[in-house]
Amino acid sequence: MAVVNGSGGSVSFGAGSQYDSNVHSFTLSYSEDMLETTAYTATAKTFIGSGVTEWSGTYEAYLDGTAVLAGPGIAAATLTLTGASGRTYAGSAMVSNINLNHTINGLPAVSATFRGTGALTIA
Repeated sequence: MAVVNGSGGSVSFGAGSQYDSNVHSFTLSYSEDMLETTAYTATAKTFIGSGVTEWSGTYEAYLDGTAVLAGPGIAAATLTLTGASGRTYAGSAMVSNINLNHTINGLPAVSATFRGTGALTIA
């Protein structure tokens, strides 16, 4: 596996994305439900994938005078996360939570928590 520099990623959320130029990090969790198939006589548990997946994560950005906050209650929009390697993770998502951070000796920032509303496409 080749190691890739962590800088240079981007986040795009909906039309006229609000934080594209100021994003400095994102996380993504992608999982599949597992169904237990253990028999009564087994000495170890066994599982199979259900095919049902879910994804969610967060992204963090610095605020500027032009940022438009997309918070809870906003309709689902296309979210695209792009890593420094150029690999993209995209799908329809909704923002479920935002946190604003204003400190006396730092840049104002926002972190947004999102949840996918359908399939995640990895390219």
